Amino acid sequence: NNVVVSLRALICIHGLLSSHTDFNFLTNELKNYYDKVICYDLPGHGTNSEKFNTENIKRYSLNIYDSLSQYKEIDIIGYSLGGVLFLCNHMNLKI
Repeated sequence: NNVVVSLRALICIHGLLSSHTDFNFLTNELKNYYDKVICYDLPGHGTNSEKFNTENIKRYSLNIYDSLSQYKEIDIIGYSLGGVLFLCNHMNLKI
């Protein structure tokens, strides 16, 4: 019997001059609906000490997408810069 586990993840990406802590109020509310709620810091923000530049943003985004392969369903909440970056990545637009 091959049982397919429906793993659901929620990814939260903050805006410019902010950090993952913007989503603290949401994570407690939404953790019952997802197997994993992940809030990242963009390069140069919060706990991420990498420089904020195009090269780091591209690598950062690809690393996130690679780490999500285990999930069957992924929802993304992003606002401001975080929303734009992941929309561009998802649509394969140049950053």
